[in-house]
Amino acid sequence: MRKIRDTLAYAVLVFALMSPTLLVAEEAPPLVPEQHATEFLEATLGEGWKDAPGPLLQDSNIEAENPEAKAKITALLEMQRSKFGKPLGYELVKKEELGTSVVYLFFIVKFENKPVVWEFFYYRPGDDWTLINVNVPQDFRALRSS
Repeated sequence: MRKIRDTLAYAVLVFALMSPTLLVAEEAPPLVPEQHATEFLEATLGEGWKDAPGPLLQDSNIEAENPEAKAKITALLEMQRSKFGKPLGYELVKKEELGTSVVYLFFIVKFENKPVVWEFFYYRPGDDWTLINVNVPQDFRALRSS
């Protein structure tokens, strides 16, 4: 009987010690602009490319300002695949820090038939970065001005 009581007391103690850690939500790692953009572009290369806009826009205000943003990006990805062929990869052409609170990233996404420019703007008003703009210019002069 004493052994059962001691085992039960031990189990209650372990549960009490673990409970606070179970209740604390795991905090997401801070967003790193270049990593965030490359994870999106990497996701666009694979079979699950239609799901890529979700994580890209998560934790940004883009969808609040433009509720169709996710659908528009998905449609753009679909159009690029149908017009330019299979995506082959991407490369970061330019990373520019504009002061301490804005980062601009300029990527070329390589398709079978044509390169496409993707631009990402991130803003850090305090401690954390957030995506504030995604741009896909149709004018090839953007390639030259980088």
